[in-house]
Amino acid sequence: MEDQIFNPEEPKYKCCCGCCHVTTGTKIISIISLIGVLLAIVPFVGLHPTPQLIGLGIALFFIAIFTFITPFIAIKHNNPNWLIPFLVLTAISLIYVIVRNGLGILDFISNPEVPQTWPLESEHETRRALVIAVFAIKAIFGIALHLWYYFIVFRCYQYLSLKRKAEILPMNP
Repeated sequence: MEDQIFNPEEPKYKCCCGCCHVTTGTKIISIISLIGVLLAIVPFVGLHPTPQLIGLGIALFFIAIFTFITPFIAIKHNNPNWLIPFLVLTAISLIYVIVRNGLGILDFISNPEVPQTWPLESEHETRRALVIAVFAIKAIFGIALHLWYYFIVFRCYQYLSLKRKAEILPMNP
């Protein structure tokens, strides 16, 4: 069996078309995800200020903070296990996006009325097809983005695992 040498600059550890390392990409994804979650939680709780929703918003806020800080801990301490909460949350988010978009498209298909708010001056069936196409493109874009996030963070997990293993193994002369 041939010995493998760990090379942290190997191209498979690059992301964003080779522009940055997976550790940098993971940090950027964590920051973007945290901002996105906060932008979703704060207005929702602000629009519905009941004690139950405020409590839920605070709980989700702390879960988001914990989950999106763990990649920074993983990278700083070279411990890939800290990436697991983020990977799990990203997988759950991916499933949610698939189900939400799929149900949205099915709901629209089953509803015979096309929303009048769409400023489309064409036949009824053409408008329905166009609206379904827009929903499908939105769904595909959302799913692709979540998959891309997941694979960057998973590649960072692999990188940290191999880096940790390389640090533990003795060096051959």
